[in-house]
Amino acid sequence: MCDAPATTDDHIPPKCIFPEQKDVRVDYRKNLITVPACDNHNLGTSLDDEYMMGILAFHWRNNQVAYKQSTTKIKRALERNKRYYDLFFGEDKYQPLFWSGEQLITAPVDIDRFDAIMRKIARGIYFHYFSHKWMGDIGIQPISLVAIYDKDPGPIVTSLMQVTRQMNLLCSREPRHGANPDIFYYQVAHNNPPTHTIMRFVFYRGFEVIANLSDNPSVK
Repeated sequence: MCDAPATTDDHIPPKCIFPEQKDVRVDYRKNLITVPACDNHNLGTSLDDEYMMGILAFHWRNNQVAYKQSTTKIKRALERNKRYYDLFFGEDKYQPLFWSGEQLITAPVDIDRFDAIMRKIARGIYFHYFSHKWMGDIGIQPISLVAIYDKDPGPIVTSLMQVTRQMNLLCSREPRHGANPDIFYYQVAHNNPPTHTIMRFVFYRGFEVIANLSDNPSVK
């Protein structure tokens, strides 16, 4: 992330997204990925990490492990930490939603905060995979947060969606990496030497994110 001396090991992705064994009776915290980090980029982002955990686990396409995570660890965090609760539901952020006879709620996503966390994960995975740092640009495409359009969204959005689908397809053909794929796995596609790298992150078997790393600053 920076040129400061590494004084600790940082879990990539954050350890909090992996359920505790007391909640799921399975050890999902084995063989986690760690990379060297300074205190600021490791210990200084804990609230951001927990925010991302909630965004990921609440998604409707995820597996049962995510549902268990949201009804145990995240529920406890919401009950004991007002700052955490306010990230999702403070100041009347949420709205009711009725879907197939059920009453649900919706809340806005702080996309800048979410993208910053994903860029940190992308830099960590890059270092873990290639054994050196990436200090160039990183574009984040959170596929699972893209709106579903009933009508033509326009040429710009349509073009962006097509490019994202192509990157997703390119990565999906590559091997999957990660010791706990029910929680997280990643795939990497790159040229040689790796001046342009695309990563696909899959959380809880349902939440997909594309990270686009390129030496060309015009490629986002």
